[in-house]
Amino acid sequence: MQKVRDIEMASQVAYLSPRIEKILKAIWPGAVTVVLNKKEILSDILTANQKTIGLRIPDHQISQSLANELDFPLTATSANLSGQPASGQIKEVIEQFKGSLAQPDLVLDAGDLSPSQPSTVIDLKDSQLRILRVGPVTKEELLKMLEIK
Repeated sequence: MQKVRDIEMASQVAYLSPRIEKILKAIWPGAVTVVLNKKEILSDILTANQKTIGLRIPDHQISQSLANELDFPLTATSANLSGQPASGQIKEVIEQFKGSLAQPDLVLDAGDLSPSQPSTVIDLKDSQLRILRVGPVTKEELLKMLEIK
């Protein structure tokens, strides 16, 4: 997943139609990751040879501060190994990755974070909204944000 500063930055790495831009304005920032068709500027290594990219504008102060200072998207993932529980405590995160080939290059200590669900994931690559994973933002909340009945 790539964290972007704003919709303009998202448009640098993914194809956005006016309809998609309208949807993004309604749901971002927040706990919604959007799958879009990627632009060729993105390396296949970054997207595991997929033609799509997951983008998000988080509503977390530190993430927003970092994004505002950078002229490029940040690649990020959850702070846990696949199949392992996520943690909001830095000591637990470091311990989980200790000795792993997947050990992160950098971990920012923002203090203890309250437990949270993985983001809601929606697919907009064909301009039709499909929910791939329900997280903190429910289907009903999405429909209300988008004023879809």
